[in-house]
Amino acid sequence: MTKMACTKIGYPNPIITLTITNVLFITLAVHAFLIDDHTRPLHIAGFNVRHFGRGFMDEPERVSNLVKIMDRFDVVLIQEVRDGTNTALDDLKSSLVSTTGDSWTYVASHPLGRSKFYKEQYVFFYKTTAAKFITSHQVNDDAKDVYEREPFCAEFEYTSPSSPTTHQRVVLMALHTRPVDAKEELQELPTTIKTVASTVFPNLPGVIALGDMNADCRYLTGEWRDSLDIFNGPDFRSLIPHSADSATNEHSDCAYDRIVVYGDTIDARNATVFNFQTWLHLTETQALEVSDHYPIHFLLY
Repeated sequence: MTKMACTKIGYPNPIITLTITNVLFITLAVHAFLIDDHTRPLHIAGFNVRHFGRGFMDEPERVSNLVKIMDRFDVVLIQEVRDGTNTALDDLKSSLVSTTGDSWTYVASHPLGRSKFYKEQYVFFYKTTAAKFITSHQVNDDAKDVYEREPFCAEFEYTSPSSPTTHQRVVLMALHTRPVDAKEELQELPTTIKTVASTVFPNLPGVIALGDMNADCRYLTGEWRDSLDIFNGPDFRSLIPHSADSATNEHSDCAYDRIVVYGDTIDARNATVFNFQTWLHLTETQALEVSDHYPIHFLLY
């Protein structure tokens, strides 16, 4: 008898089928997540943290509240950084990473200030999943010596919701004015911004200046403010209104902290002050332990 060759009719192996299905599902899910993540605007804040340094980091409650605040944003400019030990910034980065689960790092200026005994740093903390640091630039004001702490610039790359397949770049300029010299420093700021934009970053759409500019109340009267191009000139858009209150002191109502855009194509929206005291249910005393300022923030598209 001749044996007939039998061809086994195969059915899909359920294990293999399940594996392939899972891989496809996971791939699609990850792809969807990445698209969603890349198409949201970049959330940027400026925050004058009160006397940030080793002493601040040695108080767990202050650190915990600061980390909670910073985690709301993608890029955070920290001002009034004074750390003689050179350990506080790395410790804050470690706290951010361990608490939030995000990948954080920072870029910092050198200590700035005329006095040998009092200097501050500008520090940009950022989530590496949301922004990529490109380069920095320190404004040199030795010739005029207008600024107590010369502006410090950081260039970042991000993905814009309006063009999710291409990368955009933005220059952020930090400024913390000396209170008694706020008028003079803010008079100089438009020239500084335009010079930096045209000579250092000529291929980018412009500059966004932000920080504690002491631009209100006893440091800058309404009459002085109305005379400044930085708030009234046709080339600049001031995103924080004069009526805002960025001071945590309950007896103060001052718009010290500001965001100013130079560049017609920069799409910055929804700028406001973030009242972390209300959000974290803190007393005024507890809020002042973190800062005597509220953060200012905006969305960059």
